[in-house]
Amino acid sequence: MPLALLLALSASAAEPLVFEHRAFTLDNGLRVVLHAEPRAPLVSIQLLVAAGARDDLEGLGGTAHLLEHGMFTGTARLPGQGFDLELEALGGDANAWTHYDWTGFTTTVPPGALERALVLEADRLASPSLDPAAVATQRRVVQAEAAGILSTPHGQDAAVLASLLYPGQHPYGRDLMGLAGPRGARDLGLLDPAALRAFHHGHYAPSGCVLAIAGDVDPAQAEAWVRSSYGAIPARPAAERGAAPAPALVGEQRWWLPADVGAATVSMGWRGVPVGHPDEPALALLAWLLSHDSRLGRLVERGRATELHAWSDSWQLGGGFVITAKAEDGRLAPLQRAVDRELARLARQGPEPVSLARAQGAWRNRWLRAADPVQGRASLLAQCVAMGLEPGCSPALLARYQAVQPADIQRVARDLVEAQGRVLLSVSSETGRRRGLPGSEPVVLP
Repeated sequence: MPLALLLALSASAAEPLVFEHRAFTLDNGLRVVLHAEPRAPLVSIQLLVAAGARDDLEGLGGTAHLLEHGMFTGTARLPGQGFDLELEALGGDANAWTHYDWTGFTTTVPPGALERALVLEADRLASPSLDPAAVATQRRVVQAEAAGILSTPHGQDAAVLASLLYPGQHPYGRDLMGLAGPRGARDLGLLDPAALRAFHHGHYAPSGCVLAIAGDVDPAQAEAWVRSSYGAIPARPAAERGAAPAPALVGEQRWWLPADVGAATVSMGWRGVPVGHPDEPALALLAWLLSHDSRLGRLVERGRATELHAWSDSWQLGGGFVITAKAEDGRLAPLQRAVDRELARLARQGPEPVSLARAQGAWRNRWLRAADPVQGRASLLAQCVAMGLEPGCSPALLARYQAVQPADIQRVARDLVEAQGRVLLSVSSETGRRRGLPGSEPVVLP
């Protein structure tokens, strides 16, 4: 559907998502979008870098994540704690995250500190310190983060399921933190400042980045500051990113992950669709319906399941659709059959229109909440640019969700039922294995 038509369809429902903005590209290739919101007492600076777990150096899992941490080790001009201390003195704070396709950096400052903050941030993008001692400290921080996650019940479930949905050498089968099991820990230990510098040089080129600024700013003045700070970074080619094909999933694969958990779970996973795919909204709404407005809720009401939720996510090279059910008594097979029956029912009948309307209302509320703070607005603008769309694409994207019909939900549910392959992962203690899914092979962590 043409973008103009989508905008027209969503004009009344998504007006709060229409942000006036100024967009431009620097000579070094950095894409920039500015949004003025004079009522906000803060300014959010967000940088998206085309570097994620999918880009980790060969045999060195966790490269992207460790470099994210390494970007907080100071800069060539402000080594050690110099960057952090000056940002704090400005009244600002900073955070970051790493995912499969992108690494994101978020900095929030008072409006009067924007000019200096941009100088600091541009300096960090161009020349992070990556001092060996500081990198060693950040490596221990990452190890502590991972240990905390892996020591919690079901903390490694998501990483294991991803490796089963995208097996072999596919980048989406990698743990985002680079620490899923002993191999990941060894990989992280092999990452030294030289490897991080090489990764930074290839993937942190200005042409591979998107900068979004939102808040109490004067767009013309902010543009001038961006051009004088980020514009001084020399241009260089960004590393090429491969489009690795995923090996086919054939048949139903049943796996058992032995873990010291209280309640056993079964996760039913399918390959999803890449971001921008026409079925992305319908799959997301199907997941919401299964979690919040389907007959599966009776399993929780009757005590057969203590938790039940579904999610759908899309990335640049693919996606995932997962339904997870937890049983205190460890009897997973009845839960799996009940989920299959409900999915088959939706494939036959589709949802009631009133149920779909509730799902669409929940998604609209989620989008509006995301756009409420200036950090959310900067994030939405940056994501639109990163996807190759117009900076103000949010109303059009939301309109895709509002346009989903019951027949679309029925169709994508049928696609899942008829899929050639899926993964069933049960997680329980050794003593609970006999109550898990029959025919499951134990997962052997690397």
